[in-house]
Amino acid sequence: MREDEPVEVGFPKTLDGRELKEPWDHKEFRDLVEAYYRSFIGSGGAGISIGSGCTGIRMRKNRFWRRQDFELDVPNYLPGSW
Repeated sequence: MREDEPVEVGFPKTLDGRELKEPWDHKEFRDLVEAYYRSFIGSGGAGISIGSGCTGIRMRKNRFWRRQDFELDVPNYLPGSW
C-alpha cells in the first residue's frame, strides 16, 4: 500500500466480536484509525519506517499496540446509550 492510498477500515467490534454498525460518522472514525495506523507504519512511522521508493515489502504477523484516546460524536438516540 502506498502512503497516499487510504486505509480500509471496517466497523469496530465489541470484545465478543459483534460489529458496531451504529449511526455515527464512519469517515471520521476511519480518519482517526488511519492516523493511528500511519503513526506506526510508513515514512513517518515509529514502528516500521519505510522510505519512499521501497517496493516488494511484505509484513506478516506484526503487532503494534499503543493506547490511543479520541472522541467521536455518537448521537444520543442510540439503543442502550446512557
